[in-house]
Amino acid sequence: MGADAVLKRKKPRVQTVTVVLDDSLTDERDSLIAEISRLKRADSWADSGDMGTLIPALQDDLRKVLAKIEADVVEFKFRPISRNDWNAAVEKYQNDEGNLGEDFELFIVANSSFGDNKLSMKQVEKMYSSSDWSAAETEAMFNAAYSVNREARDIPFTPAGIEAILSTGSNSTTSENEE
Repeated sequence: MGADAVLKRKKPRVQTVTVVLDDSLTDERDSLIAEISRLKRADSWADSGDMGTLIPALQDDLRKVLAKIEADVVEFKFRPISRNDWNAAVEKYQNDEGNLGEDFELFIVANSSFGDNKLSMKQVEKMYSSSDWSAAETEAMFNAAYSVNREARDIPFTPAGIEAILSTGSNSTTSENEE
C-alpha cells in the first residue's frame, strides 16, 4: 500500500465520555440496587412471602430508573487535532517554567470535541467554572481529549501479544509481553 493510500485510509482515534445530566438518578439507581441486594440476602435466611412481591416491584422500579438514566445521558466525542495545532497550543499556553495550565486544557477539550455535542471554548470555560460539573467529569473530558492526541496504542501482532490480551482481559500489551 502506498503512502497516498495510507493517508486516505487513516481514520482518527476517537474517545467518548458519557455524562449523566441528573446525578440524582444514579443515586436512586444505587439505592434500589442496594435494597434489592439486602432483601435477597434477607430472603435467603427468612421464609417470608413478602419478598416474593417486594423484590420484583423494586426490580421494576430499577428498570424504570435505568430507562430514565439512558434518556438523560449525553455523549461527548473527542478526536485528535493536527500536530501543528497541538504545537501552537503548547507554545501559546506554556508558561516560563514549561507548565501548561487550565487554558491549555480548555483549548484541547474544545478543539478536540466534535459531533452533535461539539464544545466551544466558552462552553468548556462554563463547565470548568460551574459547580454543576464535577472535577471528575471535566477531567474525564480532558483525559479523553489528551489521550486521542498524545497516547499511542499498542498493537499485539504476535500470537503471544494476542494471547496476553485474551488471558488478562487487557485491551493492550507492551513489547515485554510479546515474543
